Amino acid sequence: MIDTNQITQLGQTADVIKAQLNPWLPALAIAAAWLGRELNRFIAWAEIVSEKIISHGGLVKILCKLFWNSETGVRTNRPPNI
Repeated sequence: MIDTNQITQLGQTADVIKAQLNPWLPALAIAAAWLGRELNRFIAWAEIVSEKIISHGGLVKILCKLFWNSETGVRTNRPPNI
């Protein structure tokens, strides 16, 4: 069970932490805003990448096209065999 001494100690600990963080609050707010903006940009980029992967048939299909594409061989100017 929690008694009143623990609640009082918790309040005192919170006051000490608040006093220590008080000078840093503006910097923490700026850092949090910057981090939020960068996370939004990363999420937007990840959505674009996933849409392109899906539109090209999936990651396995892209890897197959990359490694086993028969059109990427050496091209010559020879006429086809008739």
